[in-house]
Amino acid sequence: MFVNQKGEEIDRICGFYGDRDATFQTIQDYANGKNTLTGILSKLKQDKKNVKLNYKLAQKHVSRWEGDQAKPYFKNVLKLDPNDEKGFKTESIFNIALYDARFEKNVKPLLKFMAQNSDEKYYEKGYYNLLGYYKKTKDQDGMVKTYESMVKKMAANAGLYNQYAWFIYEERMKNKYDWGIKLAKKAVELQPDAAHIWDTLAWLHFEKGNKKKALKAMKKAVELEPETKGFKKNLKKMKKGVS
Repeated sequence: MFVNQKGEEIDRICGFYGDRDATFQTIQDYANGKNTLTGILSKLKQDKKNVKLNYKLAQKHVSRWEGDQAKPYFKNVLKLDPNDEKGFKTESIFNIALYDARFEKNVKPLLKFMAQNSDEKYYEKGYYNLLGYYKKTKDQDGMVKTYESMVKKMAANAGLYNQYAWFIYEERMKNKYDWGIKLAKKAVELQPDAAHIWDTLAWLHFEKGNKKKALKAMKKAVELEPETKGFKKNLKKMKKGVS
């Protein structure tokens, strides 16, 4: 949190995302009063119809995890620039849809956006928010449909394949065990040194009744991470035939 000499907050940084240089630059900017929340607000008071400032302030609130405060400014962007001359329309619509899905329990705008969107930069954030919504509402069909869309559009993603395969296992979706095994196999092909993916493959084989294949996959998990006690326990369970 950054404060002025009066002890008043001028801005804050909410989390570190791995880019050390960018974070250090932000710290320097804020220390010099550049690109701060209070600074943008001050400029916007003087020019309320400035599309760029409205967008900048909306993004600022998003970075601070203040979606409720960001939404009105994104709406201002759409209202002030209906022809998208500044190029902020898609981002604004997306962020409003995210907010509605997360906090208003209204997933329709996000579903519409993802159905019409072809820009890969929105895939991960958009789809994972849909998964979050369906998980909260315990909508298994919604989660399956979302995972299927992700698999089609987000190719060569070992983490995604494994996550979907584990979901199939956890939900005991017997009619999808074969599909889950295929997904897990794709995942280990992409990331052969990931013990947790071999663990997923092992449990799916086990539930399917393929004990020999299950033991082979779990032995691979133990081999890759011999220090992980859970994999050793799982191997013992499978040898005993207990799920």
